[in-house]
Amino acid sequence: MDLHELKTYLFYSFLFNMVLLLWWAAWLKFAGDLVYRLHCHFTPITKEHFYSIHYAGMMLFKLFIIAVFLMPCLALTFIG
Repeated sequence: MDLHELKTYLFYSFLFNMVLLLWWAAWLKFAGDLVYRLHCHFTPITKEHFYSIHYAGMMLFKLFIIAVFLMPCLALTFIG
């Protein structure tokens, strides 16, 4: 695999994961009560705690996406 293929792979992985993150956020925005009810069957949790856990998870996932896919892609772009 050459640098161009690696850069392309990282870029498309970044886009795919951002779509997943947006899908997650859309589910919470438009069907948050449904998602909350589904999770309440597994563990008793307040709505505020539920949303704060999901918000923190989305934040960590976004940081992971940036650190693992976007930053190496940008570094390869600037190097090559």
